[in-house]
Amino acid sequence: VDSYSIWTIDWSTTNKLAFVDFSGDTGAVPIRVMNSDGTGMVTVDTGYSPSWSPDGKTLAYSNYSGDIILTADLGVTKKNLTNNRHYNAKPSWSPDGKKIVYTANFGPSPAPIPSIVCIDVATKVTKTLASAGFFATWLR
Repeated sequence: VDSYSIWTIDWSTTNKLAFVDFSGDTGAVPIRVMNSDGTGMVTVDTGYSPSWSPDGKTLAYSNYSGDIILTADLGVTKKNLTNNRHYNAKPSWSPDGKKIVYTANFGPSPAPIPSIVCIDVATKVTKTLASAGFFATWLR
């Protein structure tokens, strides 16, 4: 992987790097994870916007179906956090790891105006925080 093909990088507190890799020409963009020294690279899934939980154990990302996915074992087991007909993007964990904010309804026409939504990771209860907005992030 060269430095010109990496996009959306997120470091974990456990010294893992998650990133989107545009180096291939497959059409499907892989999310990869590797150690901070560049060893142990694995492909988690295809998608966008990887985001580590504050404890560095769980990775959230947007998949090609438009859902926010969680994995605690580098893609072996995947938990669908959202499940709706519009694309959800750019997950960002709360500092306590209990909630995630993301852009909902983001995608091609005729998608509605994107909004910022907060979801409780345990209960999946959502709350719209802004009715027109893109790419929120928690301050840590």
